[in-house]
Amino acid sequence: MDIQQAVGSSSIAQSVSSVQPVSRPQVDVQPKATSSEPSVQQVQQAVGRINETIQAFNPSLHFSVDSITDKIVVQVSDQDTKEVVRQIPSEEVLNIARSLEVLQGLLIRQRI
Repeated sequence: MDIQQAVGSSSIAQSVSSVQPVSRPQVDVQPKATSSEPSVQQVQQAVGRINETIQAFNPSLHFSVDSITDKIVVQVSDQDTKEVVRQIPSEEVLNIARSLEVLQGLLIRQRI
C-alpha cells in the first residue's frame, strides 16, 4: 500500500509523496588540534589536583606520572593494608615502555 492509497487523494498525500530526501552536510568529526601539548610540569600539576580531589571521595585511588615514560598511572590500593590491588597500566607494561624508550634512545644515538 502506498501513501496515496492510505491517505486518499488529498493534498496531504500528494505533498507527502513528493517529498525528496534531504542531503546531509558533511560533518568533520576529527578532533581539533590544540595549539600546543601540555608540558610535563602541567600534567604533573593536573595529576596533583586530581589526587587532592579524589582523596576526599575515594582515598584508595592514586594518580601519578611515570618519570621515564611520562604516562599517567592509576593505582587502586586496599584502604587497610595500603597494598596496591590494581595498577593501570600494569608495572609490566610500564617496564616494556621504559625499555622501548631506552632502545629508541640507543637507535637515535647510533644514527647520529
